[in-house]
Amino acid sequence: MGLPSGRGGLGRLGTRRSAPTPSRSSRFGRETDDRVSSERIVTVTGPGAATVRWRLFIDETGRFSDPVGDVAIAGLLVRCDVAASSSARLRTALVDAAPDLPWPIHTAYLNVPVMAALTRHASTRTGRARTGDAGRDPDLGGLVERAIICLRGRLPDVFAKVVEQIAEGSEPPLEAVKDLDRELRHGEPSVHRALDDRVRHAASLIVRVIRALGRVDSRSGTDVAVAVVVAAEPYRSPVTPSGAEEDRETVRYLELLECFLERTADVLGHLGGPHHVWLNVLNRPIRDPILGVRTVLFVRHVHEVARRVIETRGDLVRLVVEAVPPFDDRAHAALVLADFIANRSRQPLAGATTTLAEVERQLTTRVGAALRSGTPQVSHLAASGIVRDHLNAARAGNPPPPLASSETKRWAREQAAEWAGVVWPRA
Repeated sequence: MGLPSGRGGLGRLGTRRSAPTPSRSSRFGRETDDRVSSERIVTVTGPGAATVRWRLFIDETGRFSDPVGDVAIAGLLVRCDVAASSSARLRTALVDAAPDLPWPIHTAYLNVPVMAALTRHASTRTGRARTGDAGRDPDLGGLVERAIICLRGRLPDVFAKVVEQIAEGSEPPLEAVKDLDRELRHGEPSVHRALDDRVRHAASLIVRVIRALGRVDSRSGTDVAVAVVVAAEPYRSPVTPSGAEEDRETVRYLELLECFLERTADVLGHLGGPHHVWLNVLNRPIRDPILGVRTVLFVRHVHEVARRVIETRGDLVRLVVEAVPPFDDRAHAALVLADFIANRSRQPLAGATTTLAEVERQLTTRVGAALRSGTPQVSHLAASGIVRDHLNAARAGNPPPPLASSETKRWAREQAAEWAGVVWPRA
């Protein structure tokens, strides 16, 4: 995710939410506890079709506090019978893919080449370098040495502070890391290019991890094992909700989350049901809609959004909140993939005239999972605002309002027309 709102502070390394962690009862499980899936992966038979069980890992990208910035919510939907989706197995695969960064891997920092050198230098100082790293990857040692000499000479104070924060287990401000990256690009361009190659290679390996999840044998009655769902705002120009700034940020996030869960329910309903989905949503700062105080996203906030979705989607899909954890070293490794997917989704969705087919092509390349499913196939992309209103009218059997090309993005209009025509042919 570009750096989402409220995630750039210090806190624990990789912990983007510094507010208190929401409490989670045993009913919702713990984010690292794979017993939630292993105890419930058995397909149960009820009236009609068997129930397919899923876990959905959700994060967002962009600054919801910035009225002119693009934002999106993305999720990785994984069937519970995909054994490779256990947190331990995913963590091993992801650490192998991006060994230069601390855990949990935060894509906003993965995108900045200098972070690999800073992390290696800090871990060497504290004695936390991984055993065998130097022998396995001797080239990195030389790159780090040249990068450190350059940065000490060009931005000594910023360099010292960032390395100190990483060594202490804190996540440095992203802007400070980007400042160092710019200095390295100007001062040691060949070193920067080499580190950038490592970043690109690591990202490609993470995409392979996601693709590998989807290549499993199915006994669940559906050909889809892993899918990506993404919701974004449709407008060419920003549309700012009314109210105080903190309220606007929260309203913007919760409305987009509801749109995202609606599309998830629609995608699964289109496959045939029933389906049971456990939601894992990375927490974030919000203003409590009822209490009016600044807090973090809790289970009850997500539950209320899910309840509204279920009321409009019937009985085929059941949404249950499993956890709303912080992004720290205890988080389920699939949430690292959700962060990666969200971050890499925002750019393709930003274009005003980009077709739905082109957005899906770019996203499939960038994140490695299915963005279409069902018969006939329909898109997993969704748009909020007036485009969502268009589909709601179609769902109710009313003529949907027209979508002006001067106001909305092309991909958003095209996915709305597709869903209105396939799922509600009366439209």
